[in-house]
Amino acid sequence: MTKLDDLKLTEAERETFTERCGKYAETMEPEDAELQALADLLKDRERESAARRPHFERINTSDIPPLLWVVKKWIEKGSLNLIFGDSGTGKSFIAIFLAACVSIGVDFFGYKIRRPGAAQRQVYTQLKVQYELLKVTMASEKPVFQILEMAEVPDKKSGPSRGMLCIIVTFAAGFFAVFLAFVLNAISNIRKDPEAMAKLKGEKR
Repeated sequence: MTKLDDLKLTEAERETFTERCGKYAETMEPEDAELQALADLLKDRERESAARRPHFERINTSDIPPLLWVVKKWIEKGSLNLIFGDSGTGKSFIAIFLAACVSIGVDFFGYKIRRPGAAQRQVYTQLKVQYELLKVTMASEKPVFQILEMAEVPDKKSGPSRGMLCIIVTFAAGFFAVFLAFVLNAISNIRKDPEAMAKLKGEKR
């Protein structure tokens, strides 16, 4: 029994071992029957261990289908893709532009597009659905600005008074005209006075 203790058999394994010992004891010596039952038990363990181990199988690379790109090195044919980002960053416009490029076969920001076909029409349909979902989501969001109360047009102008404005403008224009006349007169007198002109030019006698 020392060998059995070393194997650390479970209760189920002990029961199986006992049953097999009784079966083999009908045609074998007791010691041979125990050895045969133990050998069978070890084989069962090996099969269970092999079943749990990862199984690797060599495959032929020629059996792997080539990648078919709808948008080269970006969107693979038959794949599921998602455009995501913060609100207001232009995801919807990118989706619309991408769908248009795919549908007519025009390059998308330097990425090669396959010529129009079934794949392009499928991508266009998926993007159109996504765009419609985005519009619904954006419409359900609360607006940044909210009008609390509509503005009311006044029945009578409160100010400023038109008559007061006319008086102020008239006085300001008169003051500016008088000031301008004094300045022009002073310039004319200086031009007529040789000594003043000489001082202005910095000439010495």
